[in-house]
Amino acid sequence: MLTFTLAGQRYAVRLEAVQRVLPAAALTPLPSAPEVVLGLLDLQGEPLPVLDLRRRFRLPLRELASSDHFLVVRAGALRLGLAVDAAGEVIEGGELTVHTPERVMAGLGLLEGVGSGEEGLVLIHDLETLLFRSEEREILQALENLRS
Repeated sequence: MLTFTLAGQRYAVRLEAVQRVLPAAALTPLPSAPEVVLGLLDLQGEPLPVLDLRRRFRLPLRELASSDHFLVVRAGALRLGLAVDAAGEVIEGGELTVHTPERVMAGLGLLEGVGSGEEGLVLIHDLETLLFRSEEREILQALENLRS
Protein backbone atom coordinates (compact mmCIF):
# COMPACT_ATOMS: atom_id res chain seq x y z
CA MET A 1 0.00 0.00 0.00
CA LEU A 2 1.03 3.61 -0.51
CA THR A 3 0.36 5.89 2.43
CA PHE A 4 -0.43 9.58 2.28
CA THR A 5 -1.45 12.29 4.70
CA LEU A 6 -4.43 14.56 4.57
CA ALA A 7 -5.27 17.04 7.34
CA GLY A 8 -2.89 15.28 9.73
CA GLN A 9 -4.41 11.79 9.24
CA ARG A 10 -2.66 8.83 7.56
CA TYR A 11 -4.45 7.10 4.71
CA ALA A 12 -3.47 4.40 2.23
CA VAL A 13 -4.47 3.05 -1.16
CA ARG A 14 -3.52 -0.21 -2.81
CA LEU A 15 -0.19 0.21 -4.56
CA GLU A 16 -1.38 -1.56 -7.73
CA ALA A 17 -3.91 1.26 -8.28
CA VAL A 18 -1.21 3.98 -8.12
CA GLN A 19 0.42 4.89 -11.41
CA ARG A 20 2.48 7.91 -10.36
CA VAL A 21 3.11 10.44 -7.61
CA LEU A 22 3.55 14.03 -8.77
CA PRO A 23 4.17 17.35 -7.09
CA ALA A 24 1.04 19.51 -7.07
CA ALA A 25 0.69 21.85 -10.03
CA ALA A 26 -1.70 24.47 -11.34
CA LEU A 27 -5.06 23.13 -12.41
CA THR A 28 -7.50 24.21 -15.11
CA PRO A 29 -11.20 24.36 -14.19
CA LEU A 30 -13.36 21.57 -15.64
CA PRO A 31 -16.79 23.00 -16.53
CA SER A 32 -19.80 20.84 -15.58
CA ALA A 33 -17.71 18.62 -13.31
CA PRO A 34 -19.01 17.54 -9.89
CA GLU A 35 -18.02 19.60 -6.85
CA VAL A 36 -15.43 17.03 -5.78
CA VAL A 37 -13.27 17.82 -8.85
CA LEU A 38 -10.65 20.51 -8.19
CA GLY A 39 -9.78 20.83 -11.86
CA LEU A 40 -7.75 19.30 -14.68
CA LEU A 41 -4.05 18.59 -14.81
CA ASP A 42 -2.35 18.41 -18.21
CA LEU A 43 -0.44 15.14 -17.81
CA GLN A 44 1.71 14.77 -20.91
CA GLY A 45 -1.11 16.02 -23.13
CA GLU A 46 -3.83 14.00 -21.40
CA PRO A 47 -6.43 15.83 -19.26
CA LEU A 48 -6.44 14.31 -15.78
CA PRO A 49 -9.32 15.18 -13.40
CA VAL A 50 -7.97 15.89 -9.91
CA LEU A 51 -10.22 15.18 -6.93
CA ASP A 52 -10.41 17.18 -3.73
CA LEU A 53 -10.22 14.46 -1.08
CA ARG A 54 -10.72 17.06 1.64
CA ARG A 55 -14.17 17.78 0.21
CA ARG A 56 -14.94 14.07 -0.24
CA PHE A 57 -13.99 13.24 3.36
CA ARG A 58 -15.58 16.41 4.81
CA LEU A 59 -12.28 17.77 6.09
CA PRO A 60 -11.46 21.48 6.43
CA LEU A 61 -10.94 22.91 2.95
CA ARG A 62 -7.81 24.80 1.94
CA GLU A 63 -6.03 25.94 -1.21
CA LEU A 64 -3.48 23.67 -2.85
CA ALA A 65 0.02 24.24 -1.50
CA SER A 66 3.27 23.88 -3.43
CA SER A 67 4.25 21.08 -1.02
CA ASP A 68 1.13 19.02 -1.85
CA HIS A 69 1.17 15.95 -4.10
CA PHE A 70 -1.10 14.36 -6.66
CA LEU A 71 -1.49 10.57 -6.67
CA VAL A 72 -2.34 9.39 -10.18
CA VAL A 73 -4.62 6.38 -9.70
CA ARG A 74 -7.04 4.14 -11.55
CA ALA A 75 -10.46 4.34 -9.88
CA GLY A 76 -13.13 2.34 -11.68
CA ALA A 77 -13.31 3.44 -15.32
CA LEU A 78 -11.33 6.63 -14.70
CA ARG A 79 -7.75 7.67 -14.33
CA LEU A 80 -7.73 10.38 -11.65
CA GLY A 81 -5.45 12.56 -9.62
CA LEU A 82 -5.96 12.65 -5.87
CA ALA A 83 -4.83 15.85 -4.16
CA VAL A 84 -3.07 14.93 -0.90
CA ASP A 85 -0.98 16.88 1.59
CA ALA A 86 1.98 14.52 1.20
CA ALA A 87 2.72 11.13 -0.29
CA GLY A 88 4.11 8.72 2.28
CA GLU A 89 5.87 5.42 2.17
CA VAL A 90 5.07 2.05 0.68
CA ILE A 91 4.07 -0.41 3.37
CA GLU A 92 3.72 -4.15 3.11
CA GLY A 93 0.53 -5.87 4.20
CA GLY A 94 2.41 -7.66 6.98
CA GLU A 95 3.33 -4.33 8.58
CA LEU A 96 -0.31 -3.66 9.45
CA THR A 97 -3.10 -5.49 11.18
CA VAL A 98 -6.07 -4.72 8.92
CA HIS A 99 -9.62 -4.72 10.20
CA THR A 100 -12.71 -4.56 8.02
CA PRO A 101 -14.48 -1.21 8.32
CA GLU A 102 -17.57 -2.85 9.83
CA ARG A 103 -15.49 -4.12 12.77
CA VAL A 104 -14.41 -0.55 13.53
CA MET A 105 -17.62 1.39 12.93
CA ALA A 106 -20.70 1.08 10.75
CA GLY A 107 -21.08 3.43 7.81
CA LEU A 108 -17.46 3.56 6.64
CA GLY A 109 -18.39 2.71 3.05
CA LEU A 110 -15.45 4.49 1.40
CA LEU A 111 -12.97 2.37 3.32
CA GLU A 112 -11.57 -1.00 2.42
CA GLY A 113 -10.17 -1.38 5.90
CA VAL A 114 -8.50 0.21 8.90
CA GLY A 115 -4.90 -0.76 9.53
CA SER A 116 -2.99 -0.47 12.75
CA GLY A 117 0.76 -0.70 13.06
CA GLU A 118 3.78 0.88 14.72
CA GLU A 119 2.99 4.29 13.20
CA GLY A 120 -0.65 4.24 14.38
CA LEU A 121 -3.89 3.95 12.42
CA VAL A 122 -4.10 4.01 8.62
CA LEU A 123 -7.44 4.37 6.84
CA ILE A 124 -7.29 2.23 3.68
CA HIS A 125 -9.46 3.65 0.91
CA ASP A 126 -11.42 1.65 -1.61
CA LEU A 127 -10.87 3.45 -4.92
CA GLU A 128 -13.76 1.56 -6.50
CA THR A 129 -16.19 3.42 -4.22
CA LEU A 130 -14.42 6.79 -4.17
CA LEU A 131 -16.82 8.30 -6.71
CA PHE A 132 -20.57 7.98 -6.83
CA ARG A 133 -21.80 6.58 -10.16
CA SER A 134 -23.44 9.90 -10.99
CA GLU A 135 -20.12 11.72 -10.37
CA GLU A 136 -18.26 9.27 -12.60
CA ARG A 137 -20.81 9.92 -15.39
CA GLU A 138 -20.54 13.69 -14.90
CA ILE A 139 -16.74 13.57 -15.12
CA LEU A 140 -16.83 11.39 -18.24
CA GLN A 141 -19.36 13.78 -19.84
CA ALA A 142 -17.29 16.86 -18.88
CA LEU A 143 -14.19 15.25 -20.44
CA GLU A 144 -16.16 14.37 -23.57
CA ASN A 145 -17.35 17.99 -23.81
CA LEU A 146 -13.70 19.10 -23.82
CA ARG A 147 -12.99 16.90 -26.83
CA SER A 148 -15.97 18.24 -28.81
